[in-house]
Amino acid sequence: MANIDIGNVAENRTGSWGTTNITMVERDNPANLSGKITSVEIWAYSDMTNVEVAIFYVVSGNNLSTRSNAYIGNVTSGAKRTFTVSLDVEAGDYIGIYWYNGDMEETSSGVQTWYLAGDSIPCTNLTFTLTSGSFTHSLYGTGVRILSIAGAITFVGTLAKIKLFIKALAGAITFVGTLTKINLFIKALAGAITFVGTLATIFTKTKLITGALTFTSVLAKKTSISLSGSLTFIGSLVKKISISLSGAVSFIGRLFSNTIYNKVSKMLSTYTKITKAISDYIKRDKDKGEEL
Repeated sequence: MANIDIGNVAENRTGSWGTTNITMVERDNPANLSGKITSVEIWAYSDMTNVEVAIFYVVSGNNLSTRSNAYIGNVTSGAKRTFTVSLDVEAGDYIGIYWYNGDMEETSSGVQTWYLAGDSIPCTNLTFTLTSGSFTHSLYGTGVRILSIAGAITFVGTLAKIKLFIKALAGAITFVGTLTKINLFIKALAGAITFVGTLATIFTKTKLITGALTFTSVLAKKTSISLSGSLTFIGSLVKKISISLSGAVSFIGRLFSNTIYNKVSKMLSTYTKITKAISDYIKRDKDKGEEL
């Protein structure tokens, strides 16, 4: 999966911006690909407060709008600081930043910079000013490309860790073997997701799954699922799953502690269980594993 980068390396430079309460957009090194910025690096010249970062795009000329933004908070000076974000980005976009107090490392070379006094994050079709000189700032973002896939994705064997950032998937995703950790960031999935084998941890930020989600064998922990299709567990489900769906859910095998919370019945329009009604289980002591 291709990497995205935007802005300039966050490093100790020879100067600083010298102004507070300012929004600045770095024009050097626009995004090379479309996808999601997942990490932002900043090197503060002096401690920065109320920091926000954003992805900007050009409406026309020096008029800019934000595509996405995130609140960072305070950035301590003295070293590169890294922050986890989730920012939509398109190829050709620019990274920008606002801070109230403090200052950021810069070099007096590079390209002209867009800026405006005050907090302009977020903004829509706002006219920015170009600096008279050229500058390079210690503001850098990295991320991954979001793919649109019409076919299927299949993993067979042992997979230690995977992150999927997929804009649209019309086919199916299948995992066969041992999967230690998976992070799914899928905007729309029309196909099915199937796990066959051992899945240690799954974390989903999927806007909509219209197909089915099936776990065969062991699902260990920490699962958050939202879908309109059906959900099936075959094997052992250990703990900590939060479910929100409009379809059916089935459990075959062992169901352990802290698995389904009291509000689950309100989240399900249809609920199917193999041997007992899930409401009977909810009333019992969740600290003890129970075989269905």
